[in-house]
Amino acid sequence: MALTATEPVASIEALKAAKDKLTKAFAGVEREAVTEYVRTKYNEEIASHNFDETVTEALKEKINDTNSPALENLIEEHGKIRGISEKIKFVNNLENITGVAEDKLEKALLESYDLPNKQDALVTLANKQNTTIDNIESYDNVPEDVKTQLKALTLVAKTVNQDVDQVNTDALSIKRSADKISDSLIPEENRKRFYDRISTNLLNNNLLENLVTSVDDKIVDLNNSIVSPEKNLELKAILLNANNEKDVEDFAKLLDSENEKVRLDKVIKEADEFLADGEFDSNFAEIPEIKTLKSVLAESKQASLETPIRPAKDLKAQKEKLIEALNNAKMASAIKLVRDKLKALINNESGLSAPLKERLLDKIKPQNAPGLAELANSEILLNQIINNIKEVKNTALLDQDKERLANNLIDNYSDNAKQKALINFAKSIDNNIKEAKSNLENLNIPNDVKDKLISNLSSFDEDSLAKAKEHVLSAKDLENFINDSVFIPEESRDLLMKKISENKANNENLKTLINDFSDLIKEVNNLTLPKAKKVEISNEILSKANLEEAKAYLESISWKFNLEHEVFNNVPKTILDELGGSDKDVAIAEYLNNLTKLNINNLSNAKLKEFFKEFKN
Repeated sequence: MALTATEPVASIEALKAAKDKLTKAFAGVEREAVTEYVRTKYNEEIASHNFDETVTEALKEKINDTNSPALENLIEEHGKIRGISEKIKFVNNLENITGVAEDKLEKALLESYDLPNKQDALVTLANKQNTTIDNIESYDNVPEDVKTQLKALTLVAKTVNQDVDQVNTDALSIKRSADKISDSLIPEENRKRFYDRISTNLLNNNLLENLVTSVDDKIVDLNNSIVSPEKNLELKAILLNANNEKDVEDFAKLLDSENEKVRLDKVIKEADEFLADGEFDSNFAEIPEIKTLKSVLAESKQASLETPIRPAKDLKAQKEKLIEALNNAKMASAIKLVRDKLKALINNESGLSAPLKERLLDKIKPQNAPGLAELANSEILLNQIINNIKEVKNTALLDQDKERLANNLIDNYSDNAKQKALINFAKSIDNNIKEAKSNLENLNIPNDVKDKLISNLSSFDEDSLAKAKEHVLSAKDLENFINDSVFIPEESRDLLMKKISENKANNENLKTLINDFSDLIKEVNNLTLPKAKKVEISNEILSKANLEEAKAYLESISWKFNLEHEVFNNVPKTILDELGGSDKDVAIAEYLNNLTKLNINNLSNAKLKEFFKEFKN
């Protein structure tokens, strides 16, 4: 079994006991011969260890004649040699303690020949060095030159607790740096350049670890970026060639710029598509916001193509400028589209007069409806007001009243309640007009009077409307009065109908006048005159402005004395006095007037009366 640094050497008491035993064993033998025999055996034993020649000779020297002349000396030294030999064997079996290091350790052990505790310390140190070197060799991805340096530092260590432990600590730190790289997101094929930068300079390694952490962070950012796969590979190559934190910072700026460029290019594409879609409208290009968009778009394309790439903040500012221009253009285009649609709605409405259209068009001008929200509201209001105007146009109101009411509706453009009130009022007027037309339809009064009566019903004033209704009723009442007046000749009624007015007072005056003329006309009707003559006289009476004029007219034609005789001049007055105004009496007068051969004018009154009596019978 191999001797370790902590195994005790044979005690002095044991050696003495062995010596006494030998002494007794060799009792009677010549002491010198025994001594040489033992020396020879010890030398053979030393040689059998196959130590380095220097070590072998040094050990043999301990039991030569000079250093161990007596048997007791030999036995004592043999114990020491056996102890140190086991330690040398142990050291020689340490895989990593070789060459010069091994020679130095053997020399140190030999120099501590009489100091077993120091020998133990040397063996413990060697064992720790060997273990440390084993650990170093096991560390993956640590550069070989770094391992060599660590092993060298281990082999020159003089103490376990300070030197070797420090090397071990440093080695673990270096291993951590290597592990940091191997555990990173850096592709395996790109890690070597980072491994190669590992050194025994721990400060440098800390910087390297920080660099790896930064590169890892940027790999994540790159993987989460919006750049194309081709650009991703290009940028990753730049990142993996970073040598320090500044390189990583520069890469971060580059990545930010590339991301902003992608965002800018996306908006550029959207703007191009928007402009292409808008070309169908001939007026599209004339919109100021479209012109601005085209200008900003040209700037943006130039910014996107510039090399080296612009800073991210510049590209972002350009993108935001383009977005604003695009949004403004979209809004302006949408506003124009809606405004044009509303213009067409107004202009294509055949029921609207030019002034009404102009007023409605004014409602959707930019100063009155600047945005989409206002235009959307205007569309609702326009449809509503146009429908209301159509309702007005479908009423029986006069055209000028329809126009007037339509203007009133526009005056209350945003007030639906007032518009409804106006529509309801228009409907009530419409009902009044229809009722009036129904009342006037069969009346034999002048059409212009009918029109005026209906026109008066279009009044928007409640009092005026009530008066207009009274005028209509007065006209109807007067017409009925004329038709019901039996004393007025049928042939004279048309004349009176023409005098019916759209004014109630005038109609009442005319009615009074007809009543005043009635006695005169009755007297005319009682005259023995042809019907045509009666109608002629009645018409003349009815044409007079008042009763006095009518009486004056009758006096002027001597109607009570000689009018009958003038008409029937062949009929004696005595007979005419016997006749009345009936159709029969008038027929008799006409008959007698034509019998000129009878010459009845020469008869006396008595004879005439007798003749008329017989003739009548």
